[in-house]
Amino acid sequence: MILMPRLLLLTTILIFTTTVAQAQVISRDSLMGAWVCKKTVPGEGLSPTAPQWKLDKMNSMLIGSTMVFKKNGLFEWKFLSTAPPEAKEMQFLNGKEWIIDTVNDVIHIGKPSENLLMFSIAQEAGATYFILDDFPLKMQVEKQSLR
Repeated sequence: MILMPRLLLLTTILIFTTTVAQAQVISRDSLMGAWVCKKTVPGEGLSPTAPQWKLDKMNSMLIGSTMVFKKNGLFEWKFLSTAPPEAKEMQFLNGKEWIIDTVNDVIHIGKPSENLLMFSIAQEAGATYFILDDFPLKMQVEKQSLR
């Protein structure tokens, strides 16, 4: 009978340790800098319901784009010159403040009440992903040094 409480304790510790190890704290210093989208992958729980041609267009817009989180708290999203014209529609986000919401573990571009752009960050198998709200794709990103 002593074995049962020990097994329960061990299971509880393993679950707690796994949960804590997966929890990610987003800090201003760790986010600050330029992040380049290397590729996109389908997001879990977000079935890509858009037609393939729309997903292809979204891919060509996102891959190679750079999100810059400036030290002064402002955001800039740079797109390749080969990006589709829809990329220009995202330029309204440039110059907006970026805010870390530690309660919900998300990043807001613009004030949360404006609901302009919101995303979370995930670490999976050594890669970093930006998971944009309402996008069927996750952006695999790499941090670059600011010049």
